[in-house]
Amino acid sequence: MTTTITATTATITGERLMRLITAVAPFTGPADLRLDAVHIEADGHRVTAYATDRYTLGVARDRIDRVRFAPVSLDPDEVSQLRRTLMAHPGSDVDFTSATQFHEDPELALLTDQGLLSVSAGATGSVKPPLWRKALTECMPTGQGCPALAIRPEFLARLQPATQMAPEHTLAWFAPDAPKRPVVVTLGTWFHALLMPAEVPAPEAATVTATLHEPSDPPF
Repeated sequence: MTTTITATTATITGERLMRLITAVAPFTGPADLRLDAVHIEADGHRVTAYATDRYTLGVARDRIDRVRFAPVSLDPDEVSQLRRTLMAHPGSDVDFTSATQFHEDPELALLTDQGLLSVSAGATGSVKPPLWRKALTECMPTGQGCPALAIRPEFLARLQPATQMAPEHTLAWFAPDAPKRPVVVTLGTWFHALLMPAEVPAPEAATVTATLHEPSDPPF
């Protein structure tokens, strides 16, 4: 008996994919191998890259139609391999293929001017990716935010790659409505982050002077 594994494929440019990965890579947790990864998934409408070190969470999204797959994870070596390949082959596309039987791993393949190149499928294995949408939704404030907001400089620095790639957008800050809850930060509709605030007062923390936004319908 022959069993056929059906798959759906969609394509995104390598430049767009690396934009997402670069935006969230600072949020990985190098101190813990279980967190030192960038996760990628697709829901049929958008491809999402995200990473967390438990204290911060970065999420970046772009449109991609037709394909849906559970999270795959790229470790730092695989991210570097992907970046080197795309730099060597500018203008390349990345194909996402999702198999639909026997729990086949999603596949990432690069189409370049040199033909098809293999990229790690990056199955998550024992790594359990964070529930990024649930975390963002639960942390979006529902009432008046706390007036004082202090963020550690190393957490603020993690936002720089995203802001540098999208200078046309301004960071929107949503202050938590209870102490010791994460701050929601958005950049347009493509990038979202959670940052744990520092204790106030905290000499080593930077006070956020950006305008704090009122709660709104989450864009994720």
